[in-house]
Amino acid sequence: MESRLKPPTVALVITGALFAGLTTTSTQAATFQPVGPVSATASSIAQSVNSSGRVVGAIGSDTPGGPDRAWVAPGVALTPLNPGNSCRANSISNEPQTGTANRILGTCTTLAGEEDVTTWSSANNNPTENKPLSLLGTGLLPDTSAQATARSKVTGITAGRSLNNAGQAASVAWSQGNAVALALLGVPLVRDNCVPVAVNDRAFNNVDIALNCPNPDGSVTPKLATNGLLGFTVANLPLPANSHCEAVGVNSVRQVFGTCIDPATSKPTATYWATPSSVPKLLNMSGHPANQAKFANNLGYVAVTYQLASGGFGAGLWHPATSQIFLVNPAANITSLAIAALADSNRLLLDQTNTAQVTSGATWTVENGVQPLGAYQGQPVRGIDIDTSGSYAAATATVAGKIVALRAVLP
Repeated sequence: MESRLKPPTVALVITGALFAGLTTTSTQAATFQPVGPVSATASSIAQSVNSSGRVVGAIGSDTPGGPDRAWVAPGVALTPLNPGNSCRANSISNEPQTGTANRILGTCTTLAGEEDVTTWSSANNNPTENKPLSLLGTGLLPDTSAQATARSKVTGITAGRSLNNAGQAASVAWSQGNAVALALLGVPLVRDNCVPVAVNDRAFNNVDIALNCPNPDGSVTPKLATNGLLGFTVANLPLPANSHCEAVGVNSVRQVFGTCIDPATSKPTATYWATPSSVPKLLNMSGHPANQAKFANNLGYVAVTYQLASGGFGAGLWHPATSQIFLVNPAANITSLAIAALADSNRLLLDQTNTAQVTSGATWTVENGVQPLGAYQGQPVRGIDIDTSGSYAAATATVAGKIVALRAVLP
């Protein structure tokens, strides 16, 4: 979530020890494997990795102006939704315990620039379109397009927006394996223009979806849509006084996480709702008043960034339930940290920029501190995504002017 953020209106006392991650406690680096299709000229980007270490992404065309191709490791090109489409795979769900194979979510774009939400089964590589809303799901009187904006990698449930020909949006959800969109408000003709930002890992019949919904003054209201016997119900989250807030995540016990902004100061505060109806808690970082939530996990931890006096950014892990904040302490030559992802094991995937303006990937845990990913063929590796267990990362490196997609097995 990119926004200018705010100072707390409610302070949290930091109790217990304040842990700072060690710069490096081990020289062991990640093990890398190139996973995209082989090409002499085209760059390949990794986008997502699941708990089995399978990576998906996209590769450019070998011929100028040709279509991009979606792929799944080990370098298998995915069939486009229609011939000539330019496609990209953005997310892969975890391997299921039973039932259908894990599924890949992405987009396919026509030559005219029309973008379709596309799902592939990694078992048989058959693309299907996640359809926009239509009359009672019949396909009659359909909306013109759809966008996927949030997904659970555990269940594959996807949320997004269905847009009519006037560009007005209704928030929707697709269950894994079902191409028919379900309106979160239950009334397809109602255009809420909300943006789903997170889907938790519950089954579809009681899944929760965090939304940010626009207000006439340009601010947004965070909401939570919960599925039940009668369909989705949508509730506004309580807000601190005189604040505007945005949600960034909801976990499987329905804790909600986000950032609130005081319009008077335009400074941010990471924010936590213990339940959808709870009074929000705000993070008060001594010496770092401007901070924001980036990711959250099922253990109730929040990955946060905060502004440094130098102009760069620091990173930390906040546990609102115990009011603890654990700060990442990088090497002395690191000027800024960006958080790429957070695993359910509380492992952070970071990209760190040094004084020479070189950006390279690293992981961090409370126990082991910062662990650089290392280099691939002598070039720095950047982290893109981490699996839910924290065992694998999707990453990239630029070698001889070409981007190479990598799977990183983390030590």
